[in-house]
Amino acid sequence: MKLAEFNRFDSNYTFLNHGSFGAIPNQVKEKQLEMMELREKNPNKFIQITQYELIEEARRALATFLGSDYEDIIFVENVSKGFSNILRSLTLAPGEALLIYTHTYGAMKDSAQAMVDRSNGSELLNLDLPFPIESPDDVISLFDEMLTNHTNIKIAILDHIAQPGILFPIQELVDVCKSHGVLTVVDGAHAPGHVDLDLEELGADFYIGTLYKWLFGPHGSSFQWVAERYHSIVQPAVTSFGYGSPYPENFRQQGTRDPIPFIVMPTAIDFFESFGGRVRAVSWLTSSPFSGCVLACSECVSG
Repeated sequence: MKLAEFNRFDSNYTFLNHGSFGAIPNQVKEKQLEMMELREKNPNKFIQITQYELIEEARRALATFLGSDYEDIIFVENVSKGFSNILRSLTLAPGEALLIYTHTYGAMKDSAQAMVDRSNGSELLNLDLPFPIESPDDVISLFDEMLTNHTNIKIAILDHIAQPGILFPIQELVDVCKSHGVLTVVDGAHAPGHVDLDLEELGADFYIGTLYKWLFGPHGSSFQWVAERYHSIVQPAVTSFGYGSPYPENFRQQGTRDPIPFIVMPTAIDFFESFGGRVRAVSWLTSSPFSGCVLACSECVSG
């Protein structure tokens, strides 16, 4: 991977915030422009017919890349929207609780609080995780203890990767929650392209991830994954055409929106794989001028 692939930056600008708003490779940007030209040649045909054909192709490519059944995964604009879709489709009875923890992202904390606020008599519980974290086993034990002591917890929001650079033992946390009968909603904003993913094997109940960070998709490209057993209850937070249809058909036509960030994801995946994917990216980071920062962060997280 060469910086020439990202030559649209200002000459006096060094981009180091890929984890918030990822840089778009030239070939992805060019594909966006190509799709914009196609749309403007015949807006009616593109918006009413073509976009749906192209989105379906992109969904299939993304499902293959993420180890997902095609019917379980859809595109959304961002993780916040995906979380709203899921949490507004779930319910908490009086006395039941939703679990977050120290490193839950701020927007997800707000989504969790909003759910509790509209659920009469429910509560939001916050698990305090000390930092630095000594080992994955410590995290697993703390979660298990929290769920054992609070049997009213029905939903847990889990992070796959959280600030400040913590890779959580997500498989073990999902399994612990399952053993307590707790639904899992995973915030995977930093995971796609950063770690290997097999969503079906992971076995969470819901997983929402970003595609415009480490997978080099355009801004406004993310995904929402729903286990098949919950297809019947998940509805869009914004009601539009398709209300009452089964998942994922009920998300197909969300008003007039820009579908091009979704459509070009196969190009982004091709770019990611063209330079060797995650393994090559890690190798480049640890051998680049930024390797000192990477190693320092690793040491901080590991304690």
